[in-house]
Amino acid sequence: MGPGKAPGSRRDEASKPRSTRLITIPCALAILSVMVILIASSFTSEVTIGTDGMGHVHGGGYYRDGETVTVTADADDGSIFEGWYDDGVLVSTDESYTFKVTKNSHLEARFSPGSEDLTLSWDTEASSGSIHVVIPGSSYHEYSEADIARDYRTLGGDCVSFVTPDDATIGEIAAGVMEATAGLTDLERVECVLDMVRGIPTSTDEESTGQSDYFRYPVETLWELTGDCEDHAILLSSILEAMGYDTVLHYVNIFDGDRLIGSHMAVGVNVEHATGSYVLVHELRFWYCESSPESGADLHVGEVPEGYVVWRTYEVI
Repeated sequence: MGPGKAPGSRRDEASKPRSTRLITIPCALAILSVMVILIASSFTSEVTIGTDGMGHVHGGGYYRDGETVTVTADADDGSIFEGWYDDGVLVSTDESYTFKVTKNSHLEARFSPGSEDLTLSWDTEASSGSIHVVIPGSSYHEYSEADIARDYRTLGGDCVSFVTPDDATIGEIAAGVMEATAGLTDLERVECVLDMVRGIPTSTDEESTGQSDYFRYPVETLWELTGDCEDHAILLSSILEAMGYDTVLHYVNIFDGDRLIGSHMAVGVNVEHATGSYVLVHELRFWYCESSPESGADLHVGEVPEGYVVWRTYEVI
């Protein structure tokens, strides 16, 4: 069909504007999109979950109405799970809670501080005995969550900040030992505390925390019933300080002959009638105390394991 086709031909019909069809198509798509959103939102609910800070929760999100959902709660060390609350109403005391979604919901996992019952004992030439303490979970939680450096490379002399003679649990232990050892000399009392601390098992920081170096507060060591050499030293220093004895922390180098093979931490205590190895601080004698059971479970105050040399001494203030 060449040019000059008469009016009314199919060519003229094809050249007519089609604006009406072009406009209605996107309008239809827009309406369809709105309908999909409305339909989807009417059959979907949001489940949000929260915690009071002493545990972790899992399972929140968007779900179809009628869908079965499971939320879980995990209590931190030192905490006890109390229950799941929906808008303030208790709905389950199980850590794993399964329910059908019917509406938007906010679930809260609530926890409370737990406690740890602990018996500490000693058996020395002068005395045998034990004391019982209850450690509040809130105290353990406070120390374990403390925002502080935990490695010696960063801490240096600030490692003495981990010594906590004013802590309530440490004070209770100190008072219990003082009462149970009434009539003993100061040196004999120190020997009892030394033996008691060495009764706590040891573990490397790598084994217990996955970190190469990790300083614990005394309450953490007592709660977890494990620690490295510095944790035993810090615990011993804290109890002795609470009992009224001045102490220092020793950073120790370990030698095999002339070869340096490791580092260590121990305690020095100012106590009368001790003999052996000591360090002078302000003209006072601080007698060496080996607080780690692996390094010297049977050593007395003033006795130093072979190859152990005090390199630095930090005064506990």
